[in-house]
Amino acid sequence: MTLGGGLALGLCLYFRSFNGKPIVTTLLLLVIIFIAHVFGRLSALLTAIVCGLVFAVVLFPPYGSIAIREIEDRLLLLLFEALAVGGTYLSPVQDNRTQMIVRVHCRSNSR
Repeated sequence: MTLGGGLALGLCLYFRSFNGKPIVTTLLLLVIIFIAHVFGRLSALLTAIVCGLVFAVVLFPPYGSIAIREIEDRLLLLLFEALAVGGTYLSPVQDNRTQMIVRVHCRSNSR
């Protein structure tokens, strides 16, 4: 969650002066899917919520407020959150029990 929030803040501050809002959201979607795959779905959902709040406060004007002035920015944030949640639930997650079963099975076959 800290990785995603810090990355969101850094990208928002870097791309704030450009018209790169879709670039920031696309990059963060990839990070959220990676987090879901490696750390689990709950971590990815929390990261998506934190990134959405960071976007609302830092990326979209008026800066420093959760309120978003432009309708296009509101739609972009809504689309980001929807894709982040959907991508989190559709990404493959490795279950620890499955990994343990595979390890035990491989060890028993090697003997």
